[in-house]
Amino acid sequence: MMPSTTSQNTEEIFQAAFDLHQQGDVERAKRIYESILLVEPNHFNSLHMLGVALIDEDPSLAVAMLSKAIEIDPTFAECFNNAATALIKLEQYSLAIDCCDQAIALKGDYWEAYANRGESLRGMQLWTEALISYDLAIDLKKDEARLYSNRGNVYGELGDLDNGLMDLNKAITLDSANSEAYLNRGNLYQDLGMLDLASQNYTKATELNPNLADAHFCLALLQLQKGNLEEGWTNYEWRWKRKKLDSKPIVTSKPKWQKDSECQRVLIWAEQGVGDHIFFCSLLTEMSKLVPNLLLQIDERLIPIFERSFPKINFFPTSSIIDESLYDLQIPIGDLGAIFLCKKENFDNEKSAYLFADKDRASKIRQSLCPNEETLIGISWKSKNKLSGLKRSINLLELAKNLHAPGVKLVNLQYGDVKDELEELKRNHGIEIIQCPEIDNMNDLDGLAALIEACDRVETVDNTTVHIAGAIGKETVLHLNSRSNWRFSTARNHFFYSSVKIT
Repeated sequence: MMPSTTSQNTEEIFQAAFDLHQQGDVERAKRIYESILLVEPNHFNSLHMLGVALIDEDPSLAVAMLSKAIEIDPTFAECFNNAATALIKLEQYSLAIDCCDQAIALKGDYWEAYANRGESLRGMQLWTEALISYDLAIDLKKDEARLYSNRGNVYGELGDLDNGLMDLNKAITLDSANSEAYLNRGNLYQDLGMLDLASQNYTKATELNPNLADAHFCLALLQLQKGNLEEGWTNYEWRWKRKKLDSKPIVTSKPKWQKDSECQRVLIWAEQGVGDHIFFCSLLTEMSKLVPNLLLQIDERLIPIFERSFPKINFFPTSSIIDESLYDLQIPIGDLGAIFLCKKENFDNEKSAYLFADKDRASKIRQSLCPNEETLIGISWKSKNKLSGLKRSINLLELAKNLHAPGVKLVNLQYGDVKDELEELKRNHGIEIIQCPEIDNMNDLDGLAALIEACDRVETVDNTTVHIAGAIGKETVLHLNSRSNWRFSTARNHFFYSSVKIT
């Protein structure tokens, strides 16, 4: 039972709460802050510290508390910086930068605000600008390990791996227990193709922080790539605890399906991106042998081609809520890997086509694009993946120059708005990449599959295009610009899709 709060003892009570907060007893501190605010709703220190206490638990409420505190006293730099921390957790990076700028205007040597500014710019993938903010933070705080760790990560995104490693080595020298630094160094070693060193760093990160999900997940992908399947699939479960995962588990009362379950009706629900949906759906035929009635929740754009390819399966869009009366058990689509790809021979057996494009539509597209029977090559040169898109992408001009030749037509398979890039390529270099006007490469994936089917071959980076091309069995050259995706092993010169070769 909290004592009643009066104007005479408010500051004493607040100080007691603050002391508890500093000692790590955050829950008791929160209760005291709340009790003060019941009596004095505009008590600045309680609003501020309650906001700080809520940043990890409820960043939206934290922003509300801190915003109210800022209205009361807009001269307290720490309040703006703490609001930036909460906004970063909400991925509201532009607002976070505004708060950082306010904090820096009030306190010019505020290294923590420069660090938060760098973190916000990282979130926006403005790598060069992020680097500048981290430089300013390090100028002010030369012995802070996490600044070097974060700047090293930015260097890695910019492809400056040498400076990245220097920063991460510095971070670890300053703080040998910094698990994030080992994780980031593992990523750089993987970019350099030093897989054993990458594995050692990921493992060290998990030893220092057993709950560091990103390190477990990176280790999982590396283990799968190296063929350590049992360990890899076990660590793959950590994907659900990562800082950034676009998927959330479905809300259901039905238990998870196991391979030895005797069940007639199973819901497989989609997770992660379109490429993952396509890849793991290569296992539906095997799954159908065990469960006669399958329901599959999938990206709505894939439903037309999946219904054509798997006519006995019932498909639902990811946006739908599926009535539990329709299924008995459920499983996330990524869990199929641990069940059906648990042995090396499962990968050694290349997958032939398992998705079927609309042949009539493909024929009409071919006739409209290549009436004179030129060689039609479809190209895609960048990935929009939030975490690794820049590393997967390649230079459009270099790709186009290597393929441009008499009797060859290049057709755009890239999703998104690339009109300006294509116009610049034609204007400055005389290379035309034709666009199929009736197909939206982003939203009409069945149309994109038909366009790929119409091509003689495809040249692409690691994005949705390679998965569609591989799944329909189209001859494809995959350009791996940086670290290998675990699905594509350069050692074997192919991985899973029999029609895909790696350059």
